Amino acid sequence: MVVAQTFDLNVEKVLEHWTPAHALREVIANALDEHALLGRSDRPAVEKDEAGVWHVRDHGRGLRYHHLTQNESDEKRASDVVVGQFGVGLKDALATFHRNGIGVRISSPHGTITLAEQSKHGFDDVVTLHAVVGAPVEITGTDVALARITDADVVEAMGFFLVFDESVAVLETTSFGQVLARSGDSPPSVYVRGVRVAEDDGLLFSYNVTKVDAKLRRALNRERSNVGRSAYTDRIKAVLLAVEEQAVLTGLVEDMAGFVKGATHDEVKWNDVAERVVRELAAVDPNVVFVTAAQRWSHPELIRRAEVDGKRVFVVPDALAARLRISDDGAVTTLERFAAQWNERVVIEPLDPTVLSPAEQAVFELAGEVLKVLGRRGDEWQVVVSETLHLTPDGTETAHGLWDPAQRRIVINRRCLRSTDLFVATLLHEVAHAITGATDLTAEFEDGLTDLLGTVGVRAVTPT
Repeated sequence: MVVAQTFDLNVEKVLEHWTPAHALREVIANALDEHALLGRSDRPAVEKDEAGVWHVRDHGRGLRYHHLTQNESDEKRASDVVVGQFGVGLKDALATFHRNGIGVRISSPHGTITLAEQSKHGFDDVVTLHAVVGAPVEITGTDVALARITDADVVEAMGFFLVFDESVAVLETTSFGQVLARSGDSPPSVYVRGVRVAEDDGLLFSYNVTKVDAKLRRALNRERSNVGRSAYTDRIKAVLLAVEEQAVLTGLVEDMAGFVKGATHDEVKWNDVAERVVRELAAVDPNVVFVTAAQRWSHPELIRRAEVDGKRVFVVPDALAARLRISDDGAVTTLERFAAQWNERVVIEPLDPTVLSPAEQAVFELAGEVLKVLGRRGDEWQVVVSETLHLTPDGTETAHGLWDPAQRRIVINRRCLRSTDLFVATLLHEVAHAITGATDLTAEFEDGLTDLLGTVGVRAVTPT
């Protein structure tokens, strides 16, 4: 006959806001951790018997009473496969069950444990919660029996665990964790090794982090819930930077497309993830040109050229565009790169001025006057007229002018000679390229063009 022994659980801080579901979550987590530590692929059973008592049954090594005396589990702390960190979690759960009138009986090959209120040793007037340790049971693993816990509490507790949610689809598994499809209308969830630690409305997908870093490990608090976003953001980024499945990448691309409407999720607001998404999109569709919202307004003609050229214009944030410019390796077509590529496709067919019509010649002869107003020598650059400059695949002409540094000449499309305004505007634009040596969409070119306009404006309003 085994004589039952009791010892004080010494629960120092009662988690008053814990419900029975939170307590059961801890019991299930411990059972899952035990299976994980043993390398078992099956999951513990959570079942209700004929008497209406719920059981959490694992097939591990069996709970020992000294597990209730630990402040932390060294085994769990050193493990890469479990989420549990605090050995006191089970004591918190037992105290919560007792506080809510739920009967508890833990059975294992090492003994049975029930709960009772008794006087603290040496202090008869202080009654505390004690564990009553009795005879072992011939079973494998541990069985935690809970009487008078509601079915709703059990359903809520099981909802914390990915392994019990069959509605969640795994979109991709990486070495850092999993990308999960959102479950119905519920907000996206963040799991750590299968245990939900947060809900985050700002995310596009749900995630299960399996490779925990130091920051997240520190944030896995006593309750395994309400983990702050700063703790898991880096881990989600690591997952996304490792994804390869087109379904995930396509989802991110489609979400980023909502940038112009302010309807994107946070994943594509993280610059390193956004750059990965852009690079993947560029690899799949080389006809995409990435521009900023400001560029759509400031360079409509170049945007039109891109669209006429059969390009798909995709708007990205300024910060991301800056990263793409800095890390320009030719893999991503920014508007600047498109402009350079567009210029490379120019075909110059210089014309003898004598073949121009009298009206065209009259407009063309204004070149010298324009250069004089700018204070430039008439022979500083050669100004020539070309029959064409840049044709799209469908034969549409798109270019007005071009600065040709190799031959130090400004080339004007013949069609610009139909309008004095268009000819002068095009000539000033190309002179700015000649003076600055800069390409379109650069600060150097914009500043140079501004200076030219200032010169022309001052001389236009200053009496001679």
